[in-house]
Amino acid sequence: MSGLQYLLSKTLSVEEAAEPPKKPESFTECLDDLLDYCNKQLPTLYNLDFKPVSFDISKDEETLVIGGEHGNVAVYDMLKKVKIRDEEKCGIYSVVSILFVLNEQQIVFCSSKSDIHFLEYPTLKNLYKIELNYSPIRLNDGQGTILNVSMKLGSNEEWLYYCNYTEEVQIMKLSTTKDYYRKRIDQHHIETQDKVTCLDISDDGTLIAVGLDNNTIGLIHADTFTKLQSTENYTSRPLLVTFSQNRKYIAAGFEDFKVIVWRLDNVLTKIYEMTDHKDIVTGITFINNNENMVTASGDNNIIVWNMRVESLPYTMNLLEKPVMHFKVAKDYSKVYFSQDYNAIMSWSVPNLHKNARYTHHKEKVNKVIFMPNGFELLSIGDDGLAILWDFRNNLMQDSIQLDGQLITASIPPQGEYACICSSNKLIYRWTFSTGLVEETPLGSPGISMSFSADGFSMAVSDELSRILIYDADVMEKKDQLKGHKDIVSSLAFILDNEFLLSASLDSEIGKWNLAKGEKVATFKGHKTGIDCMIATSNDWVISASEDEIIVWNIDGILMYYMPIREMGQGKVKGFYLSLDFSYLLCLQENVLNYWQIDNLSIMFQTSTKFAGGSISVASDEKTIAVSEGHTIFLEDNPMLSINTRIVGLSQGSQQQYMKFIIDSQKKDSIAEYTEAHNHWVIVPYLISVAHILAYSNRIDDLSHSLFDAKNKVKFFSTINYENPLSLAVDLEYKNIIDVCFKHMKSELGKRNIRAFASIEKCLTQLNGIEYPDISKIYDLIFKKVEGNQLPEFCLHETELPILHTSENLVVIAEDIISKEYFSSTGRPVVFQHSLCLLDIELGTQGSLEFLESLLNGDEAVYNSRIVKEFLTCKWEKIQTLVNTQGFIYIVYMILLSVYTVSFMQNNDFLGFVLAAHLILFSLEILQFVTDYKNYFFDVWNIFDQLRTWSFFVYIISVYWYDEYSYNKLLAVIIFSWLRGISYFRMFEGTRYMVRLLGRVILDMRVFFTILAYSTIGFAFIFYLRNPSTSFLLYLTTSYRLDLGDFSTDYTAVFDWVVFFLATMMNPMIMLNLLISILSDTAARVSQDSYVANLQELTRMIIEVERVMFWKKNVTAKHYLHYINFVEDEKQQDKVIERCKFIKSKLDKMQRNLELINDKMTNVNVGQIEESIKSMKEAQVIFKQEMNGYFEKNNGVLSKISDKLSKRG
Repeated sequence: MSGLQYLLSKTLSVEEAAEPPKKPESFTECLDDLLDYCNKQLPTLYNLDFKPVSFDISKDEETLVIGGEHGNVAVYDMLKKVKIRDEEKCGIYSVVSILFVLNEQQIVFCSSKSDIHFLEYPTLKNLYKIELNYSPIRLNDGQGTILNVSMKLGSNEEWLYYCNYTEEVQIMKLSTTKDYYRKRIDQHHIETQDKVTCLDISDDGTLIAVGLDNNTIGLIHADTFTKLQSTENYTSRPLLVTFSQNRKYIAAGFEDFKVIVWRLDNVLTKIYEMTDHKDIVTGITFINNNENMVTASGDNNIIVWNMRVESLPYTMNLLEKPVMHFKVAKDYSKVYFSQDYNAIMSWSVPNLHKNARYTHHKEKVNKVIFMPNGFELLSIGDDGLAILWDFRNNLMQDSIQLDGQLITASIPPQGEYACICSSNKLIYRWTFSTGLVEETPLGSPGISMSFSADGFSMAVSDELSRILIYDADVMEKKDQLKGHKDIVSSLAFILDNEFLLSASLDSEIGKWNLAKGEKVATFKGHKTGIDCMIATSNDWVISASEDEIIVWNIDGILMYYMPIREMGQGKVKGFYLSLDFSYLLCLQENVLNYWQIDNLSIMFQTSTKFAGGSISVASDEKTIAVSEGHTIFLEDNPMLSINTRIVGLSQGSQQQYMKFIIDSQKKDSIAEYTEAHNHWVIVPYLISVAHILAYSNRIDDLSHSLFDAKNKVKFFSTINYENPLSLAVDLEYKNIIDVCFKHMKSELGKRNIRAFASIEKCLTQLNGIEYPDISKIYDLIFKKVEGNQLPEFCLHETELPILHTSENLVVIAEDIISKEYFSSTGRPVVFQHSLCLLDIELGTQGSLEFLESLLNGDEAVYNSRIVKEFLTCKWEKIQTLVNTQGFIYIVYMILLSVYTVSFMQNNDFLGFVLAAHLILFSLEILQFVTDYKNYFFDVWNIFDQLRTWSFFVYIISVYWYDEYSYNKLLAVIIFSWLRGISYFRMFEGTRYMVRLLGRVILDMRVFFTILAYSTIGFAFIFYLRNPSTSFLLYLTTSYRLDLGDFSTDYTAVFDWVVFFLATMMNPMIMLNLLISILSDTAARVSQDSYVANLQELTRMIIEVERVMFWKKNVTAKHYLHYINFVEDEKQQDKVIERCKFIKSKLDKMQRNLELINDKMTNVNVGQIEESIKSMKEAQVIFKQEMNGYFEKNNGVLSKISDKLSKRG
């Protein structure tokens, strides 16, 4: 039984899915979770005032006994983190090994002099000393490593085993009996065939493992002292040997830095050889019931290995210092270690993320493919092997040996068989259920192949640049397609299997009509040969050459461009686009890239151990398989991880990055940032160091990481769509915002048109934080489109401009305007589009918030072209509705006016007015119900309520009391005419005048306050002169004086003085001031009439959208596309640019005036007056002197004139 038949015959247990943790709702929550994760992952430090050389841990893990470099022995309380006792025991010699013995009643330690000391615990009283007369050996490893005495305890702690580089192992019985060590000690020795370098005792005490100077490991029976077996000779001496729990494995560290593991059965079977350490291995232990092995080394690293399957190890490196001493806790739950540092550390070893490396192939693996909806993986290689793996259990399920090198393969959607191309010009068809292999001649070695979505057709390309179409059921050739100039590297069926895409090394992608057997389109954009291509379910085509990755739509329109040459990571070997289209996996020879589609940025990279060959992702996307050289590496997809972990390249230290994260969030932190942090990303939150730096307001480090670092940090969004820019906007870090925009502009310059996608989440908030360059940002996100797919001309009769909303960033001309208007010689046109999604959808909460932020933010944004077109787009959608409401109000006003003039007591005609009123009233009710919180903040709504209820009062008085009150009707007319002013906003020519009215009222507030104060003051003066008359009469008189009514009959001098002051103050000074205010306001509004017009348009749109309650929870956003004739475009741009230029000049003049005013306030007026006086005096003197000269000159001239006249 083989293949799928065997798999189906088994009862497949369903893995119990781990419940995913609750998704944090904000970056702060993510960061809190991350800090908790980092604290759990990092070791706990027990700081000391001396450098430890050796130590041991009590069984309850509450006490440490520590040997120092100056011969001291210390006792340390781990709960209180304090040193209890510290005594010098062996002078200048360091304590190289120390043990708790006899149920922690005694301590045994060995000094660097090779003396073994016995101490009573906890008094540290000296009991005994053994002088071994052994000089420790210094190894020839270039590191100065010393081979000291090795000591181990037996399982019951009553026997001490030790060796000192002799051909025997010494065994000594321990005892708490008084004076035992000073009398005859029970001691034995075991002879060995060579010098013993290291030893260990199994946990049941039955076996002794010894490392020998002849480069072998030997096993000795602990009771009989007989030799059992030994390993083969290796190339270097073992320096450390360790039993696993339950003596399942033996591991040894060798002088050449290797770690070798054997399975302990009837014979010692070598199962692993680890070569990752770059220095002497100083510690080995097994944990988690032998599932993991942990090794420590002088290369500063502690490495955790998976003992179940060969996999990627986990490295811990917090301090760049060698690991000196290493021990495991008694319950094997954590490890303790010391480095060349004044501390001992305890570390709870984390669980390894699921990954495995398959090494059964002997030569390069060319293809890996996951079986559809199963737990099997197919791999083929140059060794001719095709292997079916059970990747869930990491087992080789089935395999076949075929002739030739296996180049490529494909599996149909049904997963019943695989077709494999070989170098011997054959297609092998391997049926999994039967194990049957059928051969089909190809004529030339196959290069790539693909099945149709229904599995009925198969396309194969070969070395002759042909494309062969087969009936997949019978493997009969149906067609042959030619047209490429070089080898076809990738194939893909599209559009219900009616078309085929072919990517070639001739740098082109061909689109073939399979029914006609002809090429119908060619995608051109690559400059070099295309190495890889896929077609996705969202009708994208993604292709890669050595220079770039290009994303096309199904019609061959180039959508996105992603340069990769400068990354220097080799050719692209494979793609995978996620099912939700949020990320793209791109395998290059040296790395696996994780691209975020939202902003076309690499989130993180993971290293390949060997050259990458192909990539495949399981149907549920939980597992990724990559062929690397002759191996296959599988791991859990980090994008779907439910557990927190750090991912990135195989360089640098994760623990140092964790410490940086913790320290960076401490108050007044000076956590040191290094470039080594740039490639790390925390999943599943998708937090990078850029997020941390932006959140911590570290502008210099963020700027360096984005622009100056050799390994630049990536700029992307978290799972909650938070990016460094949005974090900076939320926290109002304006310098960080500057850095982010600088980066986004640089990315835009590299042809990344999705560079400004990061602004989508925070554009509304950005409007409200008084960011000085906000208008420049709006100018940047509305960009002219350039592309070969767009027409350059349209017919003259084309009605432009046209605004279009789309879910796609890329402008497709046919979606905006009919193709019949395109021309090759008409009027030139220009296309523009927004670079980020906008809240164009009417009535959504996001749209309302954005519109309100425009009103409350910097008015300068209204000068941006995109804001005008955005509002125009919305206005076009609601214009009919607003005009209809305006028409109803006009009808109401006409009816009300006619009723007032001609049908005052005609109740039938009043019924028509009432009908129009009820329609308007129903609209007001709808507006109030849908937005009652903001309703009364709008002055027009207040007028509407006054109009509504005054009209109802009038109706009641007419129909119930038959009273036709002119006063009540007057109130209706006043409020109706006032409310009618707002409808002038419907017309572009008068819209800004409504804005002017509002500005005038606002600007007159202070004036009216002063005028009222002055008027009331003079009224009190008049009243006090003659209290017999009503105060209201004098108030009326004072007010009439304001209006120029100067009639009076005053006779007293004081009354005339008051009258004179009143007429001077209020009518002349105050009213002239009012005229000045009105003139300034009118001039200002007229100057900014363009802005005022758009602001009133914004208010109208808000009023309509607030009523659309059914769309409040809609979150749809769209891109804005725009087309217009070039002449109109340029003219409008010139006007806008001119306005901006004038405004900048005015702003500059205003700043200069303010500067002059500030300087003038600091000038000494007295000095100026003295200077002016002295200048005047100097001018008088100068004038007198000049007059004297003039008189003298006149005399001379008269004499000359007389002489000339005489001569004449």
